[in-house]
Amino acid sequence: MKKKEDGTTVDFGTLKKKNILSKNYSFKYINQMHDTLKVYGVLDGCDCTTSKVKEGLYSKNDTIIVETSYNPNKYKDKGLIVKQIFLVTNKTISKYDTIYPFTLKGIVE
Repeated sequence: MKKKEDGTTVDFGTLKKKNILSKNYSFKYINQMHDTLKVYGVLDGCDCTTSKVKEGLYSKNDTIIVETSYNPNKYKDKGLIVKQIFLVTNKTISKYDTIYPFTLKGIVE
């Protein structure tokens, strides 16, 4: 599994649909921008991902963990895939306003 330096994108390589029911990953976001950050939840970009986060207030330098699971068998995914998960907060933390995107990508065979 390869990931970008910022930890917001994970490339899980090649998944063989017949050998796997789901691929799990934990994104770790460190609140370095705000004294406090309120996390309301997480939104999945599609039905093939299921994610969860502990809602509540996070202080500066706290780590927010987003647990996500991708099911390559949910739809007819094949080839290069890119799936997004969004952390919903009360602050502007990215160009996406109050949501922070995490990305799963890979190749499904």
